[in-house]
Amino acid sequence: MSIRHNGLYDHVIKYINNNPGLRLLGEVYYLQLETAYADAFSNLRRLNHLQIQLKDQNYQEYHRRLLEPVSTTLTSLRLVRLNGPLGLRGLVFPNLKRLEPVLCDPQGLQDLLQGCPNLEDFIGMGDSNPECTINLMNGLKSGACPTLKNLEFNVYHDQMEDFAEMLENRSGLQMLKLGVVSVNARFANAINHHASSLTCLSIRKLGSGLILPFILTIVGSCGQLKDVTVEAVKNEAIDLLMSRDNWENPDALESLALRGKPISLRGNDVDMSTRETIIIGIDEPLEPLIDGWKRSRGTKLDRQSREYLTALFQIAQGYSRLQTITINDVVYHKVSAQ
Repeated sequence: MSIRHNGLYDHVIKYINNNPGLRLLGEVYYLQLETAYADAFSNLRRLNHLQIQLKDQNYQEYHRRLLEPVSTTLTSLRLVRLNGPLGLRGLVFPNLKRLEPVLCDPQGLQDLLQGCPNLEDFIGMGDSNPECTINLMNGLKSGACPTLKNLEFNVYHDQMEDFAEMLENRSGLQMLKLGVVSVNARFANAINHHASSLTCLSIRKLGSGLILPFILTIVGSCGQLKDVTVEAVKNEAIDLLMSRDNWENPDALESLALRGKPISLRGNDVDMSTRETIIIGIDEPLEPLIDGWKRSRGTKLDRQSREYLTALFQIAQGYSRLQTITINDVVYHKVSAQ
């Protein structure tokens, strides 16, 4: 159920009261304090998924009254624009697995992390507040959320050392999806600290610095990588990324996504660095397979584009488990031989 609430609607409160077994509240959006909501939440006993959004208000006590009744049952929580102190210090969410804060109070989120002992997924890419990011990293550095496995974060230049320290103090991360402005050797080594567990890596470049050497350092050390996404690869030759010699375990790779304008490859002396013919998909009948690979959607390919893809897929044959290649959101699937 989704609730967008600009005033007190008796039927909404009645619905919650009449459905104590409700498991999902897709959006609770309130602009003013309504104690009836907190009273209604006290009747919920099985709520698993909750999204709360608050606009320009500060109701510290109200946040706690709203969340405390469902704190033991929630498995997924998304908080949007809870700008004031959350008032959640000491409140424990023992079953919370996924947390996604967006533009929330920095100190309040640090307190919240301390009460999530079994958190596995932390989605922090929606928050661009530097103070918030630093507080969240401090919370994670302090040992909060010891079972964390999947982390999505934007890391800005002045936060890089703190983020690296946080990674160094943890173990067992399986997925990292990062937006980065700049990178250095310590940052790469901190990621490589999770080489034995990391299976999914996504790097999005937020600034103008080169990240290809950074990527190569990671894929050359992390032997469990199955899913790799590299965004903003402009002016970086992806033939280096496609070389088996640059991977610790190329036969673990199952999915590779490359995004950026343009994408270049030196395979078969074909240079796509000035071409954009395969970037945007349109609804046209798909062409026959290209070396055993089929597009999920796409443009009509000219001769040079087909030569480029042929060269790419020939290199991909060297990766025994690679089944999916994505180029600027056009997905190519390897078709099994009949």
